[in-house]
Amino acid sequence: MARRRGVRGFTVNDAVLELEHSPETIRLELEKLMKEDCLYVTNDLKGRIIYREP
Repeated sequence: MARRRGVRGFTVNDAVLELEHSPETIRLELEKLMKEDCLYVTNDLKGRIIYREP
């Protein structure tokens, strides 16, 4: 998902809608990927939490 979204990244809500998993499942996977340095977390101009590929 991060590769498809590119620089604009994605939010937890984007992932829940696209992957059709619970928010808790998505958050656990995102945390795992961040610990492995596979995802960066940042904020967009609106202040939303955005995940991007390094």
